Amino acid sequence: GISHDIRTPLTRLRMEIELSSLDEETKASMADDITRIDAIVSKFVEYARAASSERTADRIAAVPVLDTLEGVRQSYQAREQAGELALAIEADEALRWRGDSLDLTRIVANLLENALRYGANPQTGIVQVRLAARRVAGGVELSVADQGPGVPPQERARLLRPFSRLDSERSERGGSGLGLAIVSRLAQRYGGHCELGQTPRGGLTVRVVL
Repeated sequence: GISHDIRTPLTRLRMEIELSSLDEETKASMADDITRIDAIVSKFVEYARAASSERTADRIAAVPVLDTLEGVRQSYQAREQAGELALAIEADEALRWRGDSLDLTRIVANLLENALRYGANPQTGIVQVRLAARRVAGGVELSVADQGPGVPPQERARLLRPFSRLDSERSERGGSGLGLAIVSRLAQRYGGHCELGQTPRGGLTVRVVL
């Protein structure tokens, strides 16, 4: 309901901007603000859904993990082709996970979005990400590692809570502070967990057990 109440006036505002006599640069800036608001609303809805434990039997299946990872990768082809993203995927083709394929897609997409937003290599500006999946006792472990500035140890647990971001991220990057919280909630839905760590080079690593 809240999503509908917010998006209805946003749609009207988009139309009014297009029909206005404003210059094109101003129109584009205002339209970009609306797009950002809409994206934040989407994250709110996604977080609310992640809190629900409702899972119908017809949505639980043996999900091919590598296919899911490669499927999410398709959404970032333009970023890869532009040289902004270097993504390496490591997973056994035979690896299967029993659950809702949509939940797995949401987890992977949120982890990649987090890396794209905060995980660029400080020297090159390129987001270099290693996305891996492997079988562990009772389930599957996903790990995403970047070469960005990382997260201080004392801040890692806090960033898994909703609406939490580092102070240095709050103004210029436009996130809602919900991406990692959504991942953590979905992991808990499947009896697992999410934890943040550090790569040998100081970047962030996110480990999710389902």
